[in-house]
Amino acid sequence: EIFEFVGRSVSTMSALRSLPPEFAQHYCEIATRRFMFAHDAKKRGRCRISDLLAGTALADFNELHAADEDDPRLTKNWFSLASARRVRKAF
Repeated sequence: EIFEFVGRSVSTMSALRSLPPEFAQHYCEIATRRFMFAHDAKKRGRCRISDLLAGTALADFNELHAADEDDPRLTKNWFSLASARRVRKAF
């Protein structure tokens, strides 16, 4: 469900306007894994909605709605397009 949420959200985010269609699937996978890394410490393959809402990962992800692609604040945001590209290149 997190993967679907990310997929639906991507098209509404200013900071992801230049997301190439061929990279969209990879971006959604990377973002989903980031959420799970932050909220599934026991590696059960699930996390509680209350944990998602209370955590900083969702706030970081939602920051992409208001930010422009070249916003300097995004350099430290795990969900930025630049960060996702770095992760994809590393793996």
